[in-house]
Amino acid sequence: MKKSLIRQLKSEDWVIVGAGAAILLLALLFPRWMPAMPKDLSSAGNWMSAGAMFLFLLVLTGVCQRILGRPLRRFAVSLLAIFGVALLSQAVASIPAIKRLGFEAVFFSVIFGLVISNFFRVPEWLKPAIQSEFYIKIGIVCLGATILFGEVL
Repeated sequence: MKKSLIRQLKSEDWVIVGAGAAILLLALLFPRWMPAMPKDLSSAGNWMSAGAMFLFLLVLTGVCQRILGRPLRRFAVSLLAIFGVALLSQAVASIPAIKRLGFEAVFFSVIFGLVISNFFRVPEWLKPAIQSEFYIKIGIVCLGATILFGEVL
């Protein structure tokens, strides 16, 4: 019974629930210490904030990968590349002409991902961090919790 419960808790869905709970708990206990993604990268302070966000994501997703028994080799480098594409998407979305059209960074992230995966061969070193479903699930857990807290509080 005990091994079965431990095995269930090591499933991706439960690890994601744990990651979402950890994010929410950290945000509640240490709100000033939680990294925030800057709106633009026009200053050194904003680059520092982006670096703090990357480190937070690296630790969080690295712990999740370890619990799930996935290899961590080359994970940091591939996550950095994906984070770079996210920063590029944010930079493109902040161009005034594009901003007026109402396109968000998420739109450009999807476009860049589609272009890379459909027109180029995704390099092997990039594959360890390409886990779209994993990241979306964490986002859904956090979004659901913020909606719940918004209704309760």
